[in-house]
Amino acid sequence: MASKKMDLITKVLAIGFAIVSGSIIFMSVVRLVGYDLTMTSCTPSMKPNITCFCPVLIKRYNNNLNPFTSPDYYEIKTDVMNDVKVGDVIHFYDSFGTTILHRVIEYPYSEDGLKEYCVFTKGDYNSENDGCVEYERIIGKLVWKGC
Repeated sequence: MASKKMDLITKVLAIGFAIVSGSIIFMSVVRLVGYDLTMTSCTPSMKPNITCFCPVLIKRYNNNLNPFTSPDYYEIKTDVMNDVKVGDVIHFYDSFGTTILHRVIEYPYSEDGLKEYCVFTKGDYNSENDGCVEYERIIGKLVWKGC
C-alpha cells in the first residue's frame, strides 16, 4: 500500500516538474524570438474586447525591461511608425511605470506631414484618451488574445 502511494506521489511530482520545465522553456523561446506572453489585469478599460486576466501575446519593440531608463529611441520609433496603425492595441508604460494595454486612436502629425514622437491611445471602454504616449514608452503590439 505504501509503495503504491510513493509511486503515485513520484508520478505526480514528475508530471508537475515536466509541466513547469516545459512552461519555462516555452516562455524562454517566446521571449527570445521577440514576443511576450502575459495576462491582462482586471480593469474594465478594454471591455468587451479584452477581458480580465486574458492571455495575450505581444510583439515586443522595447527590449528594455526597466520603464525608467532610456531604450534605443530611434529603433523603437522606426518599428512603431512602420508597424503600428490606428486601431492596433499596444502595450506601454504609463508615467508611473505601470503597463497598460490600450488601442491607438491617433497619430499626431507635424506641420510637414511627418508623424510626431507619440501616439494617442484610449481604452475601448474609457471615455477619455490617455494623452500622448511617447514611442520609448511603447513595449509592443498585441498580436493574439486568448479570450
